[in-house]
Amino acid sequence: MKKACYILYETLPTRLVTSHIKKTNKFKMNKDEITKLLTEADDISYADNFLKQIEIYKKVLQFDSTNIEALINISDCFLKMKLYDNAKEFAFKAYSLYGEHDDRATVNYSCVLIGSKNYREAIEILERMKANDSVDYLVYNNLGYAYFLSEQYVKALDNYTISIILEENNPLAYCNRGNLKYSIFKDTDGIEDLKKAQSYGDFEAGMILQNIVKEKPLLS
Repeated sequence: MKKACYILYETLPTRLVTSHIKKTNKFKMNKDEITKLLTEADDISYADNFLKQIEIYKKVLQFDSTNIEALINISDCFLKMKLYDNAKEFAFKAYSLYGEHDDRATVNYSCVLIGSKNYREAIEILERMKANDSVDYLVYNNLGYAYFLSEQYVKALDNYTISIILEENNPLAYCNRGNLKYSIFKDTDGIEDLKKAQSYGDFEAGMILQNIVKEKPLLS
């Protein structure tokens, strides 16, 4: 299964702008100006111009070095380009500053760890969120995927299921669980999960189903 974890959210709300503004020798930027930059970057996201987004978010960090939106979104852009080493600096800083209080920072950092094949640490930080009763379905999807890559398949299945319970419209977890059921546990019920993921628009689920049809037409 090539799909790793969910790379956070497509856009992040600009209402979470931090009030901690950094001064420079030239000038300072107020909260409204930072919000404007974040909104500009969000608008660019629809065109998937990741380098341009990164450039704007870095401007925010020049004046507010702990801005959660900028830190998470820069790492998010690098993750979408599969540049895990580039993403790590920003994801780790966001997690170090906000990981105990912001599930997004933990989810984002876990994507970096999983992409870097550091499954043990990813599991550790996500299990802490689970122990703290996180209700973010992405925490459980990513935890399931980290367990899947560690060949701990029962734990992977359990966490995918929790992710689906927390969020029914969850194509990623349905795809991951369906593929796990079918390919590892040889359970044809996995096909229903894959069909559910496909109905939500998951491209990879559709590709897996096509392969199943080619191999075993009667199961489709």
